[in-house]
Amino acid sequence: MRILFCIDSLTGGGAEKLLLRYIDILKKNINCDITLFIISGYGALMDCIPAQLQVFIGDDLTDEDAFIFNHQVFDIEVGFLEGRAIKFIALRNTLAIKVGWIHTDMLNNNWCQDYYKEGMQEQMYNIMDYIVCVNDYCVRQFHCAFPNVQTKVLVCNNVLDFTLLDKKKKHEPNIYELNKGIIRLCFVGRLTKEKHPDIAILAIKHLIHRGYTVFLNVLGEGYLYDELNDLIKSNKLENNVRLLGYYSEPYEIIAACDLLISISDIEGGPLNVAEAYYLGVPIVSSHSGGSDYFERSFGGLIYTEISPILLSKSIESLFANNARLYLQLRSQLCYEKIKKEYGEKTLISFFYNLKQEISSRKNPI
Repeated sequence: MRILFCIDSLTGGGAEKLLLRYIDILKKNINCDITLFIISGYGALMDCIPAQLQVFIGDDLTDEDAFIFNHQVFDIEVGFLEGRAIKFIALRNTLAIKVGWIHTDMLNNNWCQDYYKEGMQEQMYNIMDYIVCVNDYCVRQFHCAFPNVQTKVLVCNNVLDFTLLDKKKKHEPNIYELNKGIIRLCFVGRLTKEKHPDIAILAIKHLIHRGYTVFLNVLGEGYLYDELNDLIKSNKLENNVRLLGYYSEPYEIIAACDLLISISDIEGGPLNVAEAYYLGVPIVSSHSGGSDYFERSFGGLIYTEISPILLSKSIESLFANNARLYLQLRSQLCYEKIKKEYGEKTLISFFYNLKQEISSRKNPI
């Protein structure tokens, strides 16, 4: 079975990280050859591409590479993002089974609509044999956004790397630090406007003014990096806030924190939230769709508004009265349910079923 995966780039986002994990899982569990086509190329994850993987980069495609790529035949072609990747796969004139992967709330966050002419986006999704969403919430939002798409829509929860997570998972809250009044926070995500890392940084300033000893680790890359660095310096927060850049395996840093901050405008199935849950770290989050889904399914989350003052007050409320609410929030985390729903089984089953479908096409009864 030959599989082509296409993605826009390999920047340090959740979808990009998942794709490389999925390639590794499929190569270990299903007899397949995998080719990766990166439309724009490069980014923080380029060094994480599995060895011996055939890779083509659209921006740097030589005539020889284009000839080699265009003469390959694939059984399955996967557009692993909602925009250019799915469009690229849809427009390929092949007999492959075509799959489009949706990672976000397409009703409220159709970020890729500018890549399509009017009516074309729905048309491209209809060309897919399957649409895969990362949770039930994203399925509902997709149907609302594109009611005329007839393609079969399935759910495949993001797969967590439990081998690495189990090594970092903490089983007891760090009571010593709590009693000392130290609060350690973590922000993981792209440094972009819709993720609001600046709100998290300014919330630290308000907490310090109210007498708290608080530290924030910011993990991620993005166009706001220099602006955030200036924000930290102008507010004299150099000793309290660290911009650590992108980490492909941020688990040790997350596990060492008391809370993860997730204050995006919109989320689908936020990978950083799922990882923090399993590591025993509660979440302070905006109502972002995906985080609401996590709270209903697994607990361990308190909501806040996207405001530095209100975020700081939400954090403060957890650590009042000897951190009573914080410990209560942490006790709600459902580790075993997360391990059950975010394992490899659904992903492997989906591609195994596609393999059976390919076989039946080639050998009809």
